[in-house]
Amino acid sequence: MKKTVLGQLFNGEIYPHEQTRPKDERYQEVAIKIGEATRSLCNTFTPEQQVLFDQLKDHCLIVAGMEHGAVFEEGFRLGARIAIEVLI
Repeated sequence: MKKTVLGQLFNGEIYPHEQTRPKDERYQEVAIKIGEATRSLCNTFTPEQQVLFDQLKDHCLIVAGMEHGAVFEEGFRLGARIAIEVLI
């Protein structure tokens, strides 16, 4: 018997946040450049500046996660509304 999407999601077999990457071919290249630039910048920091920069990155990741979650929720709601409209 084929598992439903909801069943797979409930059982932790689907985790779109970890499986999804931008399809833009430039993504990997830009991600590498960001890593290189970050390492170069960090090499110029004093220990105090490094602590501040690490805190900044942590806060940026928290905010980005919140934004991505909100976009996912709104996209899901929109998809559900479209599905309902199609079925009516």
